[in-house]
Amino acid sequence: MELKDFIGNHKVVHSLISWLTDYFDGNVDKRYCVLYGDSGNGKSILLKLLADYFDAELFVVTPDDIRSEQDLDNIIKSLNTKSLFVDRKIVGIDDLDEFPSHFIKKLILINSIYPIIYTSKTLSLDNDFKNNSFKIVKKAIDKDGSERIVKQELLVLNKPLSSEVLTHLKGISDLPEETLERIAKESQSFRSAILSLHNTAVNDLVNPEQTGKEFLDSIKGRRLKRSLNRNDVRYIFDSIRGYGRGELTVMSKFAEWDYKCKVQFEEIDEFLVNNMKEPIQEIELKYRYIDNNSKPKKVEKPKVEEKKKEVTIDGWI
Repeated sequence: MELKDFIGNHKVVHSLISWLTDYFDGNVDKRYCVLYGDSGNGKSILLKLLADYFDAELFVVTPDDIRSEQDLDNIIKSLNTKSLFVDRKIVGIDDLDEFPSHFIKKLILINSIYPIIYTSKTLSLDNDFKNNSFKIVKKAIDKDGSERIVKQELLVLNKPLSSEVLTHLKGISDLPEETLERIAKESQSFRSAILSLHNTAVNDLVNPEQTGKEFLDSIKGRRLKRSLNRNDVRYIFDSIRGYGRGELTVMSKFAEWDYKCKVQFEEIDEFLVNNMKEPIQEIELKYRYIDNNSKPKKVEKPKVEEKKKEVTIDGWI
């Protein structure tokens, strides 16, 4: 797939091409871009296509890459390293909204000599960006020591037009046109439309259900998206491994929340979990599966050997 094959959002793609062209030509008024949109409409793949288009190295940072302050510092230090193979480089901070809040503050203030594209799917255009650090114009220090204002670009990546989705579906599927029209209109994203071709039912599942590991990773990474109920708290408590000082303080906090859930019938808000002072990001969370349906094995009593009776002439008679 090439950039010209990207479905929909032609104005957004044109703006990105124009901005990056100016940047690589030496016009660097805008150092970074915020690419906002719902999941499934091509934010991540667009980064790769842009890198291929400009023959640039793509340096992508995802929430799974950063688990500690040390990880974050190491990545920031490596952003400005030059590629061994190409002269150009694009930095992509993917799914910014899924990073812990204290990491976001550092990520949006990165001082990079290369263009940065942030992607996000949950930050509100009306509220968050008005009060977010993205709206604060950054000051860059040039090589000669002079200060220069650094501007940002905010672009919205929407679901492609239904007509564009339909045209694409016709080229890759033999389903009846009526079915394809329904899928193109009712699907919430371009990705969901593609997935719907397998069973002809509209796939509305944009964010699939988390696995146990993904759930624990969201807790440890301080990017929980929902409140915790009684079962969640117990699940996390049983997942804590080790008995160091950090582990014990985290255990104590979840024991406190367990009491609130069981006795006071409360749920624990995700804000409290993501901003807890206990070092949840430093401990190991690994759930141990327990099969409650398995029956315990019967413990067999050791057999006691009977003493052999002595055979005598008197006993025989």
